[in-house]
Amino acid sequence: RHYFPLRLPGLANVANLNLELDLDEVNLNDILESVSQMRALEDLEFTLVGLSILVEIHRVERAILLGVKRLQVNIQLAGRHHFSSSSSLKSFFSYLFFPRAVDLHINLKGLLRDFYPKEGHAEVCMVMDMMCIFQHPEQYPVVESFRLEVFGAGYSPPGKSLNSIDRISLVVPLGMLPSLKHFDLSSNCRLLLLGDNG
Repeated sequence: RHYFPLRLPGLANVANLNLELDLDEVNLNDILESVSQMRALEDLEFTLVGLSILVEIHRVERAILLGVKRLQVNIQLAGRHHFSSSSSLKSFFSYLFFPRAVDLHINLKGLLRDFYPKEGHAEVCMVMDMMCIFQHPEQYPVVESFRLEVFGAGYSPPGKSLNSIDRISLVVPLGMLPSLKHFDLSSNCRLLLLGDNG
């Protein structure tokens, strides 16, 4: 089991924190409680791995990170998460609020799994990942700059054309960022954009 040393002396004074969390191993309750108590935190980066869908978070209160101005979320197994009540990714973000964050950077990397022989391309769906990160209109109320990077990792089944462009299906909920002024989107695949739920 993975444990983060949340009670290190002086951790409350840390202004920049990079956390890599295995959603299958870490106690999300402890992480949410401890990170929300870091009052000096201004820059926060989460790298999330693991595919647990059997997680229970017993929280009543929101984890409001008042000091965080810049947030980066990296998801290494994008396209493999679900939006069910037992999803660890959904549970984790359902309690997180960043009322003073002005800069949001999301980096999704997924394995191109679904192959469509007639069209000659592979595809990965990252809609659920985005829906897990964006759950409440008040989660990121003052974000002005949003950078979204979505990348599909190699899948070359027999019959795939070398000239084919793979696809990523995605939702980009710009309507849930009411203060947005700058948006940057990059991908190595053709994007199939679905409806905005914001």
